[in-house]
Amino acid sequence: MLEKDEWYYDCINFEKDAVHLTFVHPWMTVSDARLLFTDAFERFQSYKKFHGWKNVWTLMNISYGIWQRESEEYLKARLDLIKSRMDCNSTGGVKDP
Repeated sequence: MLEKDEWYYDCINFEKDAVHLTFVHPWMTVSDARLLFTDAFERFQSYKKFHGWKNVWTLMNISYGIWQRESEEYLKARLDLIKSRMDCNSTGGVKDP
């Protein structure tokens, strides 16, 4: 199997799904939806070793279905968690007071 087959490109091409997620959750921006997909891709890409990129695509698809049904409160908390991790990573950790 090639390192990056057609399933890889399906995994990283989630723009349409991000837009559709904003239809289900009108409070969410496309940028927020992209952030959810990017985080999921980063978490799941290590699972490629089991059955290739199709496995990653399946896990992302499952997450997409869950996000469609989740409450606004849960998704906002998830987005806050992702953003806080991004802030810590970009600054190199916790700043000294």
